[in-house]
Amino acid sequence: MRLNDTTIKALKAPSKGVAYYTDDTLPGFGVRVSEGGTISFVLTHGPLRRRETLGRFGTITTAKEIGRAHV
Repeated sequence: MRLNDTTIKALKAPSKGVAYYTDDTLPGFGVRVSEGGTISFVLTHGPLRRRETLGRFGTITTAKEIGRAHV
């Protein structure tokens, strides 16, 4: 799945726990959706595949971050 603001907004909250969705074009980058509907950006990295939260969707958007990367 290619993650962008439109595809992220369309993600449904799981009935229990959390669901993870990864971006096909950026290894290690993804989003976590909680059963309460909170969406957070996550990064999985390193030999132990640690997962770190980068921030909440809404506070941070893909468009904002992509725009910063190209400045």
